Amino acid sequence: MPEQKLSFVQSLVYSGNAEKVRIGLKLLEKALSVVYYPNRYGYSFGSYNRDSGYMPEDKEEYNAWYQRFIDFSVELILNGGDTGFEVQDILSGEIRGLCRCGLYKEVSQAARKIRGAFFWPSGYAAIHETLKFDKEQLNADTIRELKDIKSILAPATDEERAILMITSHFGEDDDFWGEKTSIDQRALLAEETGRTIALQPDTLSCVVYESVRENNWLAFSMGRGVAVGASNHEMAWESMFEIYCDAPKEKRNPAMLGGFLSALHEINQGLCSCILERAASDHKLKNVYVYFQSRVPLDEVAISRIKNAISSDIHDVWSFQDIAFSKGLTSLTPALLEEILMLIANRPGGSDVAIEIFSRLFHDEIEGNGLRPEHRELGRKLIFAFDFASKPYHNTSADRHLQNIFASSFPIGEEDKDDLIALLKRLCDEISRNTSIFNNNLKFFRALIQKAPLDFLNVFLHDDIKVDSYYLDVIKGSRSEAPLWDNIEPQTIITWCSLDPKARYPWIAQIITPYARTDEGYSWCFLARHILSTGIDVCSILDVFYESMWPTQWSDSRALIVKPRIALVAELCHSDNEDIRTWAHTKLPEMQRHVNDELEAEEKRNRSEERFE
Repeated sequence: MPEQKLSFVQSLVYSGNAEKVRIGLKLLEKALSVVYYPNRYGYSFGSYNRDSGYMPEDKEEYNAWYQRFIDFSVELILNGGDTGFEVQDILSGEIRGLCRCGLYKEVSQAARKIRGAFFWPSGYAAIHETLKFDKEQLNADTIRELKDIKSILAPATDEERAILMITSHFGEDDDFWGEKTSIDQRALLAEETGRTIALQPDTLSCVVYESVRENNWLAFSMGRGVAVGASNHEMAWESMFEIYCDAPKEKRNPAMLGGFLSALHEINQGLCSCILERAASDHKLKNVYVYFQSRVPLDEVAISRIKNAISSDIHDVWSFQDIAFSKGLTSLTPALLEEILMLIANRPGGSDVAIEIFSRLFHDEIEGNGLRPEHRELGRKLIFAFDFASKPYHNTSADRHLQNIFASSFPIGEEDKDDLIALLKRLCDEISRNTSIFNNNLKFFRALIQKAPLDFLNVFLHDDIKVDSYYLDVIKGSRSEAPLWDNIEPQTIITWCSLDPKARYPWIAQIITPYARTDEGYSWCFLARHILSTGIDVCSILDVFYESMWPTQWSDSRALIVKPRIALVAELCHSDNEDIRTWAHTKLPEMQRHVNDELEAEEKRNRSEERFE
């Protein structure tokens, strides 16, 4: 059985078909895993028995299973290429589990074979983490064996030490750096290492190869060091750029190249500008140019280059988020900053990106005392330019940014009224065509309601609008965690309704949640009691309230959810209003009967399901 499974995995990995290789590597990862989640209900169903397949009968078979797949992993690693590089990460990712299960001999043999061919940084990191996190559970002999394996895998040259430094495992590892080594000191050490390897072409190539496949912030500092130490900057860049482009697209980390350009700008601005000019129009650097540009200070040439890049179709609009990190962006004139952000906002899907950049740039103002006047005006323009209809789902980040920018951009004075009304009318019109807008921007709409509740009511429930149950359900925000209308003071709603009570009270009745849960059960809320006290169309309004007591979406038992709400109807049997009493006396037995019928049906259904099982 193990031989058959190994043979199947080998056939996939050596097939030459990218999708089969991907599946084969996923199966290899599972075969090396020591984590096993058993099915608590067993593997049988009906007349057919199913199980997890082969299970080792003793320790010898158990070890033999892993030995086969470890050996195959070593074979792939030694073959090199992108597959070998990926298997390095797969095997190193399972080392901690393999060691915890006592497979030190098998891991040690693999480590020796791989180390005999080349440095294995992720393997070294895996042993380091096993000693770091599992030390308390290991005995002295085991710790000694692990330290022996670690010594086998340890770096021995400048190249290997540089590679290890930028391996993702070690950027924040105090055990590796020493607790007293600050973040700045680590960055300086990485930069010094970069200067050392800059004059060693073969070493530099190996380090760059590793850096573009790792996600470690120290690669940026090392890139700066390479620029400082290089004797021929253009040749160094071309070498790094070629290695970057040869890496798989999904594993390209530009940090080291970005660090190189950051320092190059301080050394040779002309060459740096020339490189960035080429990058802006190079399809190989699609979506990466903006990252490179943001690593250097902005000047007139850079701004012109950015505007041209935004207008072109080479780079996806989301990549321009990195503009927020550009040095000197906040020192641009308000008019120039507005031009850049509006260019982004006017691209399809760009309004989210422009809002993100604005929020990052002026975070302190937004969270503090509010936006300065010139920034407030830009914030308003971005909100007006925002493409609400382009969001097919709830983007929590964009929704929060819109909420905060609106709160800082619209202080709501008389001078703001026209702009606010125009915004509300536009939103109301868009919601009538695309109802998802409301539920996809709940935080933003909550801010709107809090700032200008009467204006919101006047626009979204004005006399000429077609108010049907579907529209009211949409603006009620029925899928929101907390109903938006809870943000409006009841007295504000009462004031608005009093201008046309016969039309407006029935509308509001369909939007509010008329009851609230208390320690004793349920009680009618203040606004619901007030609406009923007006005597306006009370039976129709009570029918709406009654319908709201029955959830349309629920888990477990709907009857048990509704049962405590019977007390709300029972309370109305003692009302001073005869129409309300009559309605309640009619509805109470009907509600009780309906709940009992549902409880019986649920119990019958549960018994049937138990027999089936």
